[in-house]
Amino acid sequence: PLKPYTALAGILFGFIVSTIAGVFDISSFGQLTEQPLVAFPIYKELAYSFNFQLLIPFSVVTVAAIVDNIGDYSSCQSADNPKFEKPDWKSIEGGIRGSALGTFIAGFIGGPIQSTATTNIGIARASGITSRKVAYLASAMLIIAAFFPTIGGALSLIPTPVLGAVLMFSICYIMAGGFSALATRSLDDKRIFVIFLSISFAVSTLIPGIYSFLPVKVQSVLCSPMVMGVGILLITTILGKIGAKRQTEFTIGTDTVDVKEVNVQIAQICEEWCTEKDLVQKLQISLDAIMEGFHEHNPSTRLHFKIWYDQLQIKLDVKSENTDLSEADWAEESFTTLSVSLMMLRNMFDNVKVSQVGKSVLIHVDADI
Repeated sequence: PLKPYTALAGILFGFIVSTIAGVFDISSFGQLTEQPLVAFPIYKELAYSFNFQLLIPFSVVTVAAIVDNIGDYSSCQSADNPKFEKPDWKSIEGGIRGSALGTFIAGFIGGPIQSTATTNIGIARASGITSRKVAYLASAMLIIAAFFPTIGGALSLIPTPVLGAVLMFSICYIMAGGFSALATRSLDDKRIFVIFLSISFAVSTLIPGIYSFLPVKVQSVLCSPMVMGVGILLITTILGKIGAKRQTEFTIGTDTVDVKEVNVQIAQICEEWCTEKDLVQKLQISLDAIMEGFHEHNPSTRLHFKIWYDQLQIKLDVKSENTDLSEADWAEESFTTLSVSLMMLRNMFDNVKVSQVGKSVLIHVDADI
């Protein structure tokens, strides 16, 4: 029950220690009396202009912000759902559009770019508070605080060591969530290199003077952890896709040796496409059962597999050959081994279609990555 208050207790304790150590001077609150009690958050002088020199830097920052948003929204979903398996891309798309609309409006009224706060997500994970009601309440409080300059002034007086501690506190949970997501993926040497090369370049921007050989304007654009990390990630990912297979096909039998061979093929393909380990196991288990069902009906049956992916889904077609099957042989009410294996396949994946093509059966599966 005390978990939600740990972050607040840490901040209050940090205030006390900072005051004792002389880092924070309580008398600085006297500065707040100079601020008006109520004021509208509107610039007195507002002018519009467009600088084409900032087009490229802002484009890079926008791409970086979108990638950051995707990670933040996925992290929110996993923090809110203990049984989280895969991101809800429809929800993520809505969040990105909301951020874009907020930034668009902020640009017209002289405000800063609107984006997700990764630090807050880390605190939410640590405290276990992920209810939307809390978000709505916090939003209302921030809107009200915008009309009271003394509140913003009080927050600006938080000692730097306390802010640093809060940041480190949240980063621990953010990194734990990130590495936990990586652990669910089948990573090959190439992807491991891409991921940690990006992290290394992002961290390197924090080392003073390391990029002093670059022109000042280039430094102002690239020498940010987010921009540098996302930039290297995008470049290496695009280069890594050169020569990568997007589709594979093979025909195989249905006996025990063939089942093992299909398992190996599925594992290799999914590793190359960096899919979740859980997805690999589901495909292997379901295909093993389907091959057993076809083998029981006709041991000489051969299956033609066609597998391809489009970044968000793996698509699978399985078509039987050398079979004399009718729809009654695989319908759910028949309760044959093949029909039971198809029911299991439907339980594992949301989009499964089975159709009769002459005397063959065509099974189509869409599996979200």
